[in-house]
Amino acid sequence: MERKDYSRAFAEAKYRLVVLKRGTKVPYRNDWPNLNPDAMEVGWHIDKFDCNYGVLLNGLAVIDVDRTPASRPIFDKMRKERVWHSPLETGTFKGRHVFTKLADQTGEVKSRIRALGFPWDWKLTGCVVGPGSHIEETGWTYQLLTKEIVPPDVLPAFPVEWLKEVKQTPAKPLSNAVGIIRDSLSAIACPEKYILKIESIQGCNGSAGLVRAVCVMRDAGRSAQETFDYLMAVWNQEPRVSPLWSAGEIRYCVERHFK
Repeated sequence: MERKDYSRAFAEAKYRLVVLKRGTKVPYRNDWPNLNPDAMEVGWHIDKFDCNYGVLLNGLAVIDVDRTPASRPIFDKMRKERVWHSPLETGTFKGRHVFTKLADQTGEVKSRIRALGFPWDWKLTGCVVGPGSHIEETGWTYQLLTKEIVPPDVLPAFPVEWLKEVKQTPAKPLSNAVGIIRDSLSAIACPEKYILKIESIQGCNGSAGLVRAVCVMRDAGRSAQETFDYLMAVWNQEPRVSPLWSAGEIRYCVERHFK
């Protein structure tokens, strides 16, 4: 299937879509959260401007798994025991996106980077890139790993107990697996010092570095304005960041992940 066919299939399955700029993960318009483009509109942008598209996480949660040598044993074990699994999964540059749905009673929701100390992120806000979309920075085209695009109502529920685990004991892992380094962001004593080790280099998934820096500051209790000011004045410097992010780009990232 081509990108346009995938986007149409998601729309027909009752997912909300977002038009992304050509070759990127960036929304085509600034007011994208308020839009609800149908398959025809998304297809038009794909044909006219070679745009990508994303799936809006409205009532959805995506587990973004990075496959690394250190993480493989624990994830193989968790998958075998069906701790997490979904009939809708997509292949990413570093691993996979596992689609789940959010229960109505989850309360306050925000994404988490390296949640519970494991090499995965929980994406509960914003959008994720849809299969068929191509990212120029990495040269990667997102893939559909499952047989079909199932409707949201048949997705498994995101484990609410995981969210409770983060709020109550953020440094406690879900397993006693040896060799998994705990990296709970809410436990970082000095996020300003920590993010100086985070690089954002074009061609090396640089946008992920910016997102991680923002989320580290947010999860450590810094305000949106404090995060923006520190990133602009201190973190956004060469050679750690190349090319430098503009003030508008950093502000957009901060506002998006502080919602």
